[in-house]
Amino acid sequence: MDGLTLDELLAEEAQLLTLPYMVVKLLSMTDDPDADLSELAELVSCDAVLSAKVLRIINSAYYALPKKIDSINTAVNLVGLRRLRELVLATQVGEVFKGIAAGSLNVRSFWENSYLAAILARDFAHALKLDEDRLFAVSLLHHLGIMVMLQRMPVQMARIIQQARADEQELQVQELAQLGYTHADVAAGLMAQWQLSDYFVEVCQYHHRFYQAPNHAADAAVIHLADVMAQEMSPLMSLQGLEDEADLAVYDYVTLAPSAVDSLARQALVERANAGMLLQ
Repeated sequence: MDGLTLDELLAEEAQLLTLPYMVVKLLSMTDDPDADLSELAELVSCDAVLSAKVLRIINSAYYALPKKIDSINTAVNLVGLRRLRELVLATQVGEVFKGIAAGSLNVRSFWENSYLAAILARDFAHALKLDEDRLFAVSLLHHLGIMVMLQRMPVQMARIIQQARADEQELQVQELAQLGYTHADVAAGLMAQWQLSDYFVEVCQYHHRFYQAPNHAADAAVIHLADVMAQEMSPLMSLQGLEDEADLAVYDYVTLAPSAVDSLARQALVERANAGMLLQ
């Protein structure tokens, strides 16, 4: 199956990824500023497995709660609906990652990297007064293109990764040279297939070329910086070194002091501990 065109890779009959209902529901809430989050607790409570996963995380050492929480409604009162939505979304997207056989890629490390990038993107967005809910969501999803390419074109992608390392190039440079498209194109195609909003399609499409994004350049820049930083902070990431420096133009959009960026990075590392639990 190596050497597929973008259309072949994204052909409806060949699509290998489907989004769980809960992810679709949460993403629609993320896109709707008037969404009623109060129904979220009821939706989660009706799913025993999901409830157990979320409660396990909330009862973990990270939250350091004074007593064990045994209901979603109680959890909402303690951590809030926004944080509950993040945990549920990350749990469900983690299930998507678990279902992908990506050959030599360490899926767990790749997932932890994506989760860490999402935490960074959320916190950068908060500091910059951008939409932190949407940035958290799109950051969890934006590298699924790599997963699909590794699954459907393992030999070709192994060559691309090897050549990128040998030439000290970013992954997308070799993807474009050898395939004519990049993992960003694949991710954008997936977002479109899943009928997500133009926001998700654009930010995925332009997260390496954020300065060319027609409507959401600042958001794409946040994803770019969060992604690069997450790779730097994830020593087990198997693609480490393929994108180890941020495009300096990113700081035209992420206008935070270096000390603020460092502080947010330290906070994100603490939350990364949750990533492993989300895959259990």
